[in-house]
Amino acid sequence: MRLADRVAVDTGWAGPELTASVGRALPAGRWGRPDDVANLVRWLVSDDAAWITGQVIDSEGGFRCWIM
Repeated sequence: MRLADRVAVDTGWAGPELTASVGRALPAGRWGRPDDVANLVRWLVSDDAAWITGQVIDSEGGFRCWIM
């Protein structure tokens, strides 16, 4: 069982079927994975992000758009 499913079931929020359905409904089409956040961090510490300062960067696959 994936972590998202386990948390949802353990907290009583939802079962695996609902978490899978929500994942498919997100703009990204799936729940996030640890490597999604790791890729953002890797970019932020690279020279390519040298001009990025004082920003809040959401790494949430469109979840906020989906729930609003």
